[in-house]
Amino acid sequence: MKDLGTVTLETERLLLRRIAIEDTDAMYENWASDPLVAKGAGWPVHQKREETARIVSGWVKEYEAPHCYHWVVIEKQSGKPFGTISGKCASERNETCEVGYCYGRTWWGKGYATEALKEVLRFLLGDVGLFLIEAKHRRGNPASGRVMEKADMRFEAALKNRVYDAETGVRDDYLIYSIERKNE
Repeated sequence: MKDLGTVTLETERLLLRRIAIEDTDAMYENWASDPLVAKGAGWPVHQKREETARIVSGWVKEYEAPHCYHWVVIEKQSGKPFGTISGKCASERNETCEVGYCYGRTWWGKGYATEALKEVLRFLLGDVGLFLIEAKHRRGNPASGRVMEKADMRFEAALKNRVYDAETGVRDDYLIYSIERKNE
């Protein structure tokens, strides 16, 4: 395994790069302040730009660690940042990590989430040399599971009642997907 850190990645329609303080306004406007996006991601909606600024500042500091993998996703055509995707190494010894992503509602249904996930999986399994990557989504967010399946991740398990929505008072399950490095 090689800790390469967050390097710029590119697909046909997307640019994935390190998030910067200058991305704060785009993050707040394009996804962090949207209640539907926040609900699907499982975090509270940002009420003020200052909340988003604190989070972005923390993410920028994380780049000091060589095993930090956190990208802002930009639509090449418009140049607009519209989401993030990251990989958190769960175990360097076991060469595993968990990926997660969040995108603005305007960009849903265009294949961008799958395109970004495929590129991040290619990088983490190939260039970094991880053995296994997993991802999870709430049962109530099946579109995220379809993204994982389209990126060749396979369903592994359902973790019952792992998340609680304080707004609705309802518990939800996490559905776990994974993909392993192909040994050639």
